[in-house]
Amino acid sequence: MDEFNKKFDIDKQSVVFVSHYEKWYNDDKELLNAFRTFGNIVNFKVLTNKKGIKIAYIQYDDPVDAKRVIYRFIGNKDEEESNFKIGILTGGGDSCVKLFVKNLSSNIDDDELRFIFEKYGEIKCAYVKTDLKKESLGFGFVTFNTADAANRAKNDLNGEILYQKPLMISYVQEKSHREAYLLALNENLLEGYQPPPKTVQDRILRFTKSMDTPKSLTSSSPIDSMTEKSFLSSKTKTPPPVFTGSFIKDQSLLKDVLSAQVGNECRMYSELIVTALLNRPAYELNVILKDPNLLKQTVKKEIRELVF
Repeated sequence: MDEFNKKFDIDKQSVVFVSHYEKWYNDDKELLNAFRTFGNIVNFKVLTNKKGIKIAYIQYDDPVDAKRVIYRFIGNKDEEESNFKIGILTGGGDSCVKLFVKNLSSNIDDDELRFIFEKYGEIKCAYVKTDLKKESLGFGFVTFNTADAANRAKNDLNGEILYQKPLMISYVQEKSHREAYLLALNENLLEGYQPPPKTVQDRILRFTKSMDTPKSLTSSSPIDSMTEKSFLSSKTKTPPPVFTGSFIKDQSLLKDVLSAQVGNECRMYSELIVTALLNRPAYELNVILKDPNLLKQTVKKEIRELVF
């Protein structure tokens, strides 16, 4: 494997990343030989992240071969159950398979959301986010089996009027894709991409360490373990609310709040943090946004989930 010493060109969309593969391949050489059956490999590298997880990077001469590898593993239950991860290495954008769809009418449910998007390609899952009363929160997610299908759907449907409301669609990059990209970036493996003077992880760590952590928000009492009843009946004193009323569906307002909390160094994650927060139950999000300290701690937690 010494013949592979070049940087990876992710612009050609011919680089495949693989992680959590130890159950299926005894060593890196066996992995390489197995993936050679799909096409001519021009570059190969294995890195280990801070969690001790190995991520293999495999670049094919022909992008079509890289796509064939992805098709081979789509829907394989054995791999899914072992946490096996595979994908085309990108920095995000038009190579994602998952779409975030907002400004949905309350008339649209899971089945109709799938129906709207399924003409563009096979859908892995589609759902509308709801509150505890099973009422729509006005947004949802659609995951395709291929990036091509997701691209077509976004290009055609973004701004389309449904029930007198324009659809607003953006890409969502899976966590495994982000981790693989950031690791390769910080190890200076990507052609045409220079790592920042301070690695992304160092900047995030410095940012999170600078935050004051309220004693009531230590890891021994994480917000995720709280129930709706404990949220609504809490008598603890908190700082004055950032906002009042029902505003969680106004994503532009939510972005403004998050940008102020995240700061310039971490603003690159604002869109992803917004999406992560919007996945939380409505009652949680209302409480989080009314308490500046709780919001700050939650943002810190979400950033760590995105990067580490």
